[in-house]
Amino acid sequence: MSYAVDGDGIDGVVILMVASQLEWSIIKQLPRIDRNEELTILLGAGASVPSGLPSWKDLIGNMLRQQGMTVSANMASLLCDAGDLLFLAEAVKQHCGNENEWKRCILAALYPEGASYNPYPPSYFHQQTARLAFQHQESVHLATLNFDLLLEYAIARIAVDSGKQTFPPVEHLHGKVFPASDGSSATVEDVVLTHDDYNKAMRDGKNHAKHYLEQTVTEGHHLLIAGTSFSDPDMRFWLSDVLQNSGDSRATVLIARESMPEVTLNQFMGMKKVLAAQWESIGFHPIFVNDYTDAATLINEIGYMGNSSYCPPATRTKRLWKKLTGTEFRSYQERFAEKLHEQASQCEALIGHCRINVTLWIAHGSQLTRYATHDRIYLYKEQLRNEAVGFDSPYIAGRVLGTNQSSSQSFENGIWKQVMAFPIQVQESKGFSILPMAVLSIGIGKKINSVDNKNLAKKMQGMVNEWSSELRKAL
Repeated sequence: MSYAVDGDGIDGVVILMVASQLEWSIIKQLPRIDRNEELTILLGAGASVPSGLPSWKDLIGNMLRQQGMTVSANMASLLCDAGDLLFLAEAVKQHCGNENEWKRCILAALYPEGASYNPYPPSYFHQQTARLAFQHQESVHLATLNFDLLLEYAIARIAVDSGKQTFPPVEHLHGKVFPASDGSSATVEDVVLTHDDYNKAMRDGKNHAKHYLEQTVTEGHHLLIAGTSFSDPDMRFWLSDVLQNSGDSRATVLIARESMPEVTLNQFMGMKKVLAAQWESIGFHPIFVNDYTDAATLINEIGYMGNSSYCPPATRTKRLWKKLTGTEFRSYQERFAEKLHEQASQCEALIGHCRINVTLWIAHGSQLTRYATHDRIYLYKEQLRNEAVGFDSPYIAGRVLGTNQSSSQSFENGIWKQVMAFPIQVQESKGFSILPMAVLSIGIGKKINSVDNKNLAKKMQGMVNEWSSELRKAL
């Protein structure tokens, strides 16, 4: 379900559904830092939502409920849909009565699991953006509309692993909100959230965000925006003004359907022309993707495009699929089924006797294919079953590949009482990016306790690493 560009696609608009479909026609539209092009990446809430933090709408809804202004999450959601988020935030601020209560409200609404970063690991989006900026500190610059510091945390982890002491800075254009940690107190500073906040920012001729964006564009940086619906009025005003007056500015926006979860795939396809025209009218070149993970994958590819042997993800996944379904299909089936059978036995020994199903899924075009299981050998590739991929896939394996995050789901009815799935990332060689190309899943015929669940997840992660090596050999 990938559509090419340059006149080859539908209306010339790119729709990228999964990373395995990332063709050169899409890749070539990205900034070329290998050709001395400077890049500024501006991230929105979509980068932090996969980490468990709320979207802008959910943040306002959390604030309304915490202040007792609504009786339920459903009512808060209806209010946010029907009302103006900026005015609702203003109403909450007035209801708080004083600055300290307002700051406490923001902090509690942004981190609903508690005032700690522990439940909120950096997302795949953060990790890929941080890695690109860390490896290309002279040419890649980072800014965010988010209050959290998860992008900085991702950078710090990479720095520790590399042993380097230099960190790429992150510009927070709308302020910072972070919980207490390591003896330091919680911080809420320079937050731009309410209608009045935005009005003051737009009236301020020396506003930091305005100056940063103007400098970015006038210095010739390629501006790449991702993870935002661009609802912030100050960003709309300043960026549209700067881009339209700069003449030869280069600006790209990655738009994920995941930011519009109520929109179906067919609806998304139907509205793409209008969405594209909307962004082009203010100077942006839009690239449409399905998941936030797809946007992160695009950003990750920027760091590899200059390699002489580079080939896009679609080429690599096609190569793997061709190898696994070619003349050696029967051999792979026998070997993979045997390995899965051994792994199923290890899992059963860990959690006790019960019905178990261990399955290896392989990315194939816009779908995920059930390639091998522990209890059978497929004789023909036509017997293989395909499932949808993406954040809203009805299948846990499809969601895991779409989000590149492990997941567990419990069921009251049916054969399987619990299903766990883990993405398998494969790197063909050092000259290529690491891609989610497969999924390992396990169905369990009984409910297991939290200790067994934790031990099984750890065991499965080790198996995932084994499959990553196995699939790399097949490439």
